[in-house]
Amino acid sequence: MKKESTLSQAIKYLFVGGFCTIVDIGLLFLFTEHLNIHYILSGTLSFVTGVTINYFMCTGWIFKESKIKNKGMEFLFYLFVSFIGLGINLCILWLLTSIIGIYFIISKLIAISVTLTWNFCSRKYLLHI
Repeated sequence: MKKESTLSQAIKYLFVGGFCTIVDIGLLFLFTEHLNIHYILSGTLSFVTGVTINYFMCTGWIFKESKIKNKGMEFLFYLFVSFIGLGINLCILWLLTSIIGIYFIISKLIAISVTLTWNFCSRKYLLHI
C-alpha cells in the first residue's frame, strides 16, 4: 500500500474537520440559544460529539494505519489528544467571550482554527503512521 502524503491527508482532514465543525457549531448554537445551556457546557458537549464523528471519519478515510494496533487503546489515545484540544478550545472560547466580549459563535470559530492545527498535528505525528 502506497503511503499517502501529508498534504493529501491535510486536505482530507480539512473536509472532515469542516463537516465536524458544522456539527460542533450547530450543536453549540442549538444547546446555547434554544436549550439555554451555558455556552461552556454546550461547547463541551458539541466538541465531544464532533470529535467522536471525527475519529470514525479519520480512521476510516485519512489515517488508515495507526501506531497503536489495539482499536480500544487507539480510541482512548485519540480522546486524550482531543481533550487537550478541548481544553485549548474552551480556554479560547471563554477568553474571547467572557473576557473580551466577543459573540460566542465568533469566539468558537477562532477557537476551532487554533484547535484544528493541534488536532491534525498531534494525530498525524503521535498516533498515525
